[in-house]
Amino acid sequence: MDPGILQGEVTHVTWSGTSSGLPDDVDILQRVDAYLTSAGVDPAHPAPQDLYAVDQMHAFGYSATMAHLARLELTADMHVVDVGSGLGGAARVLAGEAGCRVTGVDVLAGLVEAASVLTHRVHLNDRVTFVTASALALPFPDAAVDHVWCHYVTMNIEDKKQFACEAARILKPGGHLSVVEVVAGPAAPPSYPLPWALVESESFLRGPRAVRDAVEAAGLVLVAAEENLPRPSWPPGPRVTQRLDVIISDWEARERNMITARREGRVTDQFVLARKGVGAS
Repeated sequence: MDPGILQGEVTHVTWSGTSSGLPDDVDILQRVDAYLTSAGVDPAHPAPQDLYAVDQMHAFGYSATMAHLARLELTADMHVVDVGSGLGGAARVLAGEAGCRVTGVDVLAGLVEAASVLTHRVHLNDRVTFVTASALALPFPDAAVDHVWCHYVTMNIEDKKQFACEAARILKPGGHLSVVEVVAGPAAPPSYPLPWALVESESFLRGPRAVRDAVEAAGLVLVAAEENLPRPSWPPGPRVTQRLDVIISDWEARERNMITARREGRVTDQFVLARKGVGAS
């Protein structure tokens, strides 16, 4: 990472490509800064909660991140890898709430750079870092991390077995993989665009067995699997209205299609927790 980014000197950070249906050459920080300014917040000195409306790049935002976290037992001595970390919202919540060290991994360099800037601004860069890499080739040694977190990302991963194998490889014996994902419902397919893809060809939405089978094939032990997750309730504290339209211009259409797909049984949400055996290498 360019030292200038960590010093807050970069003002124009873009992503390129159309992964997840995101538009080309979006000035991420400029959009975030404009939102913060309109909310009466100094963009250079936000509090972590000032970013919740825009940095949790998934359905239900901060409340969904906290609902996922509430299912886990993360502690301050753990190293967590956040696969598909986006703007780093979940990684910062994990570090702030559980005190753990988090490394976010995303395939889009622009998101990694923007996440790094925002993390520096909220003074969590001593516990949260980001790297550009694929979920299918995680840049960590074998048996190096305590937990692999993946939240609303597997719909963009075609080779779910390779993802599960990589998670199993980098986990310490006794470590866990947790996944919250959208899966195909009995009335699939849904209509696009959706939060993670503009068109069906960009999406790798599968049924609820796909990730479960993948983690078991990777040698992990399935600890929990729950379909049809309820809408997460807002945790204690002030409510925040999610504003992903700040980042994704057609978010309203994506969200509307997602609401319809859930209501019609075309998609549902699933939580999966798996453990690496203590005797596993």
